[in-house]
Amino acid sequence: MGSRSAGTIDDPGAVSSDCTVAHSGSCSVKINNPRSYNEFEQSVTVGPGVYTFSAFIKMQSLGNSNSALRICLQNIPNYQYQICTGDAYGTAAWQQLTATPIYVSATATLTWQVNCDAPSALPTGTAWIDDAQLVPQQSPVSIFMLYPNYRGMIFSDQSQTAKFDVTVAPPLAAAYWGTTP
Repeated sequence: MGSRSAGTIDDPGAVSSDCTVAHSGSCSVKINNPRSYNEFEQSVTVGPGVYTFSAFIKMQSLGNSNSALRICLQNIPNYQYQICTGDAYGTAAWQQLTATPIYVSATATLTWQVNCDAPSALPTGTAWIDDAQLVPQQSPVSIFMLYPNYRGMIFSDQSQTAKFDVTVAPPLAAAYWGTTP
């Protein structure tokens, strides 16, 4: 589906790999007492389409409604858009955070980042992130009307047969990010 980069740790004092806690596989990204706005990021290059981003987060005494973590996906280096998941805080078992729809009009590099929602009041506590993925939303069938070509109107003095171009799309693969920094 696309090429992905290794993860970038923006705050090595707060971010680490934890091979004792994982949603699936053997390790997750652990963020303990975040100390900056942007904690961790990873990029992938994708083609045009509509996508859904998701990742799993587990939390232990993480912040509050005024001070939380969220995961944002943006088009870097163009910064044409940014879409974020909802805020995550408190104590909870693994839960899935999603951001959708993500429209990509041309080949682009998308970067997901773990951000602090309120950088002036950084959350305390611990979060684990695992199984981040960008999944293309597939339209199984694409239909284009070839005739009649004027607003879909059939005139009495022309052919009464409508013609369509129908394309059945093959299954698409998801881009999985390894969440071990």
